Amino acid sequence: MDLRRGGEVVSYRGRSHDSVDRVTWLWRYWNLARPDIVRSCIGLYPHNDIYIIDNKPHRKPSEHRKYPPDVMSLLYSLLLTEKYQLNLNEQSHRIIREKIRDRYFPDITEDNSVDLPDGITETRDDMITFISDDIRHDVMYAFVTDCLLKDSDLEFFLTTASCHVISEYCRSWWHERSEGERCLFIPNSPEKMYDLFIDKLQLDIITHCTVSDRGIHKRISKHLNIPEEVLKWEFEERKRFVRSMNKDSVPMFRARCLLVGCTGAGKTTVLRNLKRKKGKEETEQPTETTIGLDVHQDLFLIRQSEDDSGSTLIDYERHTAPLAENYEKRLLSVMDFAGQVAYYACHQVYLSHRAIYLLVVDMTQDLNTKLQQDDRNCVQGTLFEDWTALDYFTFWLQTIRTYGENDDDKGYKIKPHITGSSEHGNKMTPIIVLATHGDSYRNSKASEEDTSKYGSFFVKLRKHIPENIKNLVCKHFELELPPRERSQDELRELEKVRRYIAKTAESLPHWGEKVPKHWSEFERIVQERQGSKIASREQLQELSEYLTENDFDDILKFYHEIGMILYFKDLGNDVILDIQWFVDAFKNIITDRKHVPVKMASHDDWDQYFDDGMITESLMLKIWKEIGKDSSYARYLNRITPFMEKLGILAKMGKKDRRESQCYYIPSMNKRQLKKGEQWTRWKKTPILSFYFKTYLPHFFFFRLVVACFALLDSQTKELYKNIALFCGTEKDEYHTVAIAVNKTSIQLQVLTPTGNDIPLRTERTRAIRTKIEKKIEELTKTFHGHVDYEIGFPCSCETTLITEEDEKRFISEKELLKISVENPPCPKCKVHSDKRINKKELLQIWGENEL
Repeated sequence: MDLRRGGEVVSYRGRSHDSVDRVTWLWRYWNLARPDIVRSCIGLYPHNDIYIIDNKPHRKPSEHRKYPPDVMSLLYSLLLTEKYQLNLNEQSHRIIREKIRDRYFPDITEDNSVDLPDGITETRDDMITFISDDIRHDVMYAFVTDCLLKDSDLEFFLTTASCHVISEYCRSWWHERSEGERCLFIPNSPEKMYDLFIDKLQLDIITHCTVSDRGIHKRISKHLNIPEEVLKWEFEERKRFVRSMNKDSVPMFRARCLLVGCTGAGKTTVLRNLKRKKGKEETEQPTETTIGLDVHQDLFLIRQSEDDSGSTLIDYERHTAPLAENYEKRLLSVMDFAGQVAYYACHQVYLSHRAIYLLVVDMTQDLNTKLQQDDRNCVQGTLFEDWTALDYFTFWLQTIRTYGENDDDKGYKIKPHITGSSEHGNKMTPIIVLATHGDSYRNSKASEEDTSKYGSFFVKLRKHIPENIKNLVCKHFELELPPRERSQDELRELEKVRRYIAKTAESLPHWGEKVPKHWSEFERIVQERQGSKIASREQLQELSEYLTENDFDDILKFYHEIGMILYFKDLGNDVILDIQWFVDAFKNIITDRKHVPVKMASHDDWDQYFDDGMITESLMLKIWKEIGKDSSYARYLNRITPFMEKLGILAKMGKKDRRESQCYYIPSMNKRQLKKGEQWTRWKKTPILSFYFKTYLPHFFFFRLVVACFALLDSQTKELYKNIALFCGTEKDEYHTVAIAVNKTSIQLQVLTPTGNDIPLRTERTRAIRTKIEKKIEELTKTFHGHVDYEIGFPCSCETTLITEEDEKRFISEKELLKISVENPPCPKCKVHSDKRINKKELLQIWGENEL
């Protein structure tokens, strides 16, 4: 252990914290002239600040630590009272003083006649107060360093001090302190510390500065039973929420169940069998393939089973009822997602951490065999062309993780149940695997092989799942759903599934969360506008007698965030009330050949659209008329498409002249392949800048980025392919063309200029382009609930890398490159080519903000 003194500052430098008996307190001085309380903690989480080691404090002496015990007892008592005002005749203040004396000054006798030194406090009408804030801060410093040495001391402080004191000084552990801010940092372990902190402030913690630390959001939401989304709102919005909650609140018992999986796995059949009211005809008739997404709002009621052995799902027929009655009901909605890849682009509207996921897998499909194309799953020319059943299963686990995982310390823990999984919980929304076609599987040779080699189908499935997502599944069931009457064993297994879904719904963090009572007014408004698909904000607010404009803004924001409506304030006043109707709008245009009527397939623009994703407005309207069978889409066209652009589904292309129809680009429909030889060999090109997503690059991230670049990059001409988009520069841009591409793990960026015009690549332009794209990628990653992390770097130059080619094994991070001191270092990735060198100067001059 090496203690180094620098004036009055003492810091600890040691090889490990094992050499420290117990680090009990930490703090730092930013202004040595006045000891601001900057970093304080109790527990085992050192922050490289100033330490108290082995209960021996090393600190700057406090001017107000020198007084006799009776004076210090009184000052500490004054410090813990509301607004720092102590009345010795008031019972509650006498109790505080007794607690301080009994805990820290047991040797002094009870005596109210304490002679306080001059210049510290003043007394008016029997009320003692500090003369100045600076004196109070120094007394707090003395209290912190003298009295708060153990966990029990901090518990005492959090339960005894007034709300005013806790609010002024206390912060969560990872709160980022602003300059001059005095903070007593509450440790996040043991858990009761945060609970005591939250319990003291109650709803007022929602407007407290500590909510800037997202790591405490889950704890606040759970402890106060409020929506976690509100904690991310702006201060004035949170302030209104607190005010509304203080008036009255109601609990919300709503859950959402999402059925996902590969096409043909049996998702719709599962949903049909979970419902209890089925006739013989419905049981035996074949299931139609789901197109896009089917939303079944409030499909099930969750209530006690008839034998009182737990909750289960009961079929629910929605009807108009008093609002209070509807709020008391425990309801589950179900979304049945299409398995066809053409519709994956629309899934982002509903994928959420506020859900239960039923991932359906067909046991009879070989995991490692490429799925055959048929009229239900046309993937030719798409990113999914060579995928196996395991690829689809992995895709869904990764997708759910991306949209459903909670960052920081959010989420709740469910013990995984797949055989062989670890015992620790995960921070995910629950994923339940339903394996179908069990009867056919057990009678197959594959079943014998799996039993012999792995023990069961589920052990084999887990064996093949990538390591980083092995423990995402919390439960699995094997179902037999043949087109006939169910046996008693089959019915019992279905009932187990219903009960597990019900139990899981009741354990969701947001189940029963409270919202302001007048927010429930919005559900009444939506019910009254049930026939409306889309409405203006003003139309909706007119139906409410007492909601203010700001209140209505908060309500729209909340119900959008939980997935009940679609509303983006920056798009104007439109609110989409019927999300199923909206999803139908683009599920009909994001389609595959099976769902195209013969007369539509012969349309002049159809083949081009199916090839390059360019759709004219006239074709879009005809698709809605022929496939959607809904004339309202034509009426609301100009109000729907901005939402699609916002969600990254399509981009507005414009039209060449007045006679042409408006044109839109839908990236997920583009199957054009960039041919070899079209790599612009006669163009000057920058090295490729890669945004490498080491863990997972979300599918359709590239499409959303391309759509965003239509507005981000000023380009009149574009060349668009399924995995690369070129935004061609104009004279204004000095003909700098931007190429954005995707491979399995990276988003790639390259800038080009035509050689024939003898136009050089200008570093100020390449850097400006990088800044724009990097900012947009960062913005898009934040739209996912889980961590979507990436690293910026370059493919090594040992071999020529063409844009769109895989570069994962040859990726060199920019941070790694900056650490290398030599100008042309050997390539760290290509040991075979030991003579190969990296042109560090060129890379950093063209792309980097940090020059040599």
